[in-house]
Amino acid sequence: MAKNKEARNQADERRLLKQYLTRYYRLNERQAILQTRLAQLRHDLRRNADVDTSEIEVEIQGQAERAKDAAQEIIAILDLLPPYSIGRAIVEYRHIDCREWLDIQETLHMTASPCYDQYNRALDYLLRCKEVRAALKLDKRFSKRKNAEF
Repeated sequence: MAKNKEARNQADERRLLKQYLTRYYRLNERQAILQTRLAQLRHDLRRNADVDTSEIEVEIQGQAERAKDAAQEIIAILDLLPPYSIGRAIVEYRHIDCREWLDIQETLHMTASPCYDQYNRALDYLLRCKEVRAALKLDKRFSKRKNAEF
């Protein structure tokens, strides 16, 4: 029973760390949506000179700043992983380069299972670092909500 609870706790911690690391991707995704929306509004309303799109432009700029901040925080965390390790490469490809799993596997010439194993080992390594645990605990958005909003 204790092993089951420990495994569940480890899975919860991994999920929490993945959410934390995925912030950059989600922020970039949101920024792309806003840019598309702005372009569409400009196209649809180009005849009406009174239309003000500055609010959307300000939101896009804010998204860009938040994405930059998230990337810097994530890179600082990933610097805790051993340099040149496969696990680090996988986590960087996934959370900084925002690459799909199949692309990562092809790049590293790995099948799915070993790739996921290395990824999970890297996450477990990070979860043993006090800096990572502190970052996850300080950010209450992640500890209180299952699906944090970004």
